[in-house]
Amino acid sequence: CLQDLDGPSNDDHSLTAQLKTCAHHGDIEKAEAMLATMLKERQTLSVEDYNYVIHACATARDVTRAEQHLRAMVTMGLLPNLISFNSVINACAMDGDAMRAELWLRSMVDH
Repeated sequence: CLQDLDGPSNDDHSLTAQLKTCAHHGDIEKAEAMLATMLKERQTLSVEDYNYVIHACATARDVTRAEQHLRAMVTMGLLPNLISFNSVINACAMDGDAMRAELWLRSMVDH
């Protein structure tokens, strides 16, 4: 889903567009690589950046990694939003884990 990460088109909009493409294809590895590149270049990440990676995890049905990225977002001092929680809940639902989805729903309400 990505062009060469070291290519000439790595402006902020291009990086975000590439991250979004990875998310929609469920390409977690490339989305995570893109997130690392963005952090290196910008020295900061946004909630939207993390949401794209969480969405990639959900699309790939990798609940554990979706949860890890939501927690990493919080560790970085970012406040997860409805999209963040919804993506993790969706990953749980697609994995057939209703109890885990309910835990995240409660976490979202308490947040």
